[in-house]
Amino acid sequence: LLPRDFIELGSKLGISTQVAITYGEEPISHTIGPALEAREALEILMRKGRVTDAVEKAVEVAGILLEIVGERGGKELALSALRGGRAEEKLREIIEAQGGDPGIRPDDIGVGRYELDVRAERSGYVLWMNNFSLVQAARLAGAPKDKEAGIYLHRKIGDRVEKGESILTVYSNREYRLDKIDELLEETKAIGVGKRYEMLIAKVKEVEERKRAFLLER
Repeated sequence: LLPRDFIELGSKLGISTQVAITYGEEPISHTIGPALEAREALEILMRKGRVTDAVEKAVEVAGILLEIVGERGGKELALSALRGGRAEEKLREIIEAQGGDPGIRPDDIGVGRYELDVRAERSGYVLWMNNFSLVQAARLAGAPKDKEAGIYLHRKIGDRVEKGESILTVYSNREYRLDKIDELLEETKAIGVGKRYEMLIAKVKEVEERKRAFLLER
């Protein structure tokens, strides 16, 4: 219903509108929090970061916009701009126009001084991620008000992880909050690790009230 509402609103305003529905079971790419997201985005534009679902989403959405204005093969054009370095050049032009340093590097973007490393308690595959819990944890760390706070995900759904390996790292400038964040992630079962053939995750005998978060992407 929401996509239809957006299209109808755009039509009434005389704006050509299309809606792209994307996967939302886990965070896009590997970062949550302003500084970490900026770092990763810059690495991707510099073609130094690993190819992630953020690239797929970006070129798909950019491709739709290009086709709306009359271009053909929008996704391919967007991917070409990324791979050829034109997307990075344009970003640096924008940074300079806004008074920033156009020569900025990913490592120039600072993150929180204190870290909490969450490790796998057993070997297996990442079966799920609780987006709501991860957002709560990032906020408890100080994000987005504290731009240096956030979470880096070393693993995503479907990734293999060995016992003792890091699944995620929380960054914060408030050391006293790390224990609370650890408790939150444990209590809410923010990330589940198990074997692929385990179809039964848990038995539910009563219905618990679930909080739902309204997430508006930047």
